[in-house]
Amino acid sequence: MKKFNPFKRKISPYKITDKVRVKKSYYTFSEEYPRDRFQISRRKKILGRRKKFRLAMAIVSFTLIFALSYFAVSVSLSVSNAPIDTSFQTVVDTSLTDRLKEEGVRALYMPSEKLSDVGYIKDLLREIYRKNCNSVVIDFKGIDGKLAYTSFQKYAIMGRCNVFDNDTVRKAINLFSENKITVIARIYCFEDPIVPEVEPDIAVKYMDTDVNWRDTKSSSGHSWLNPVSKRARNYLYGIIKELYAMNIKGFMLESVQFPDGAKNGATFPGEKDSGKRNEVLLNFIENVKKKLKKDAFIILSESASDASKGNEEIYFGSLSGASAFAVAADTRERDENILLDKREKFSSLISMYGEISRRYPKKTVIPIISMEEYSRSYIRNMKRSGYTSYILIDENGDY
Repeated sequence: MKKFNPFKRKISPYKITDKVRVKKSYYTFSEEYPRDRFQISRRKKILGRRKKFRLAMAIVSFTLIFALSYFAVSVSLSVSNAPIDTSFQTVVDTSLTDRLKEEGVRALYMPSEKLSDVGYIKDLLREIYRKNCNSVVIDFKGIDGKLAYTSFQKYAIMGRCNVFDNDTVRKAINLFSENKITVIARIYCFEDPIVPEVEPDIAVKYMDTDVNWRDTKSSSGHSWLNPVSKRARNYLYGIIKELYAMNIKGFMLESVQFPDGAKNGATFPGEKDSGKRNEVLLNFIENVKKKLKKDAFIILSESASDASKGNEEIYFGSLSGASAFAVAADTRERDENILLDKREKFSSLISMYGEISRRYPKKTVIPIISMEEYSRSYIRNMKRSGYTSYILIDENGDY
């Protein structure tokens, strides 16, 4: 017979006193099977809540994955169905000229033979930033008639004018564009010693004969394209359109003139039906503008002397009304009395720029400055006088 212990607590049969180890699954004959109905009820509630929580999380996860998948598929379909533009012709950035007007065109010149040299281009980009520039000028049709890319124009193929493959050129252009540097293509227009030799019908002639007229710039003489010839102009339009399709937006037009050879027997077949010579040049520039989109711009390049005083013998009038964004004045070709004199604070050069501004009142004046004459004080004095644009040029590309 057990002794009665008054200090021992009476245990209620319905009160849970010990923790019951519960397995995820068990059987009624298991030793761990809870015998108490309150324990069974509590376990059922816990398991029920867990099932509901897991079900809710599964529904939320499925909904989220479905929504993300639908969004990704819809975006990819819209992109894949969009028309692919490989010509750059539909890209319009009307703010480019406005930005350049506000900032000024500050450019370094790069020789075209460096287009394949990625290391040089990267070094030049660092120099462009150091000199606070925003553009680069490259000869894409040189004074020698060569083209720094592969053109599909008939006369370019006939004259073997092409130098680089277009993939090389595009990589160079993209490298500048990615760094927000505007590429300006310098084009020597009617001064061309190659094409007039392979297609004499579009050349300047000597004394109305079948013989090509030649200037005296070299020992053998240079032939010229006839500005009056429609086929000669179309050749130049084609080159400019091809370069624009390669994402070049700026065009600096050199030798938009008649050769200085009227006294030396230069004649221009078809002139009687073309109108005045000055109108031929103005119409050429106007048509170049029409061939391009609104995001492109034209710079008319002249010697500093011609830009400030004019030259009747090659322009036969004024080009001030030309459809150009700016006029570039090459200070390497200026009158001898205009000196680079720091003591005078460059007053003679600034005075010459004033004359150019008066002749071209609605155009930006861009002095072309030799690196031999470049100095920070020169640029500061130009800026104080209101001239924020310039092109620094070194023929070898050494800066």
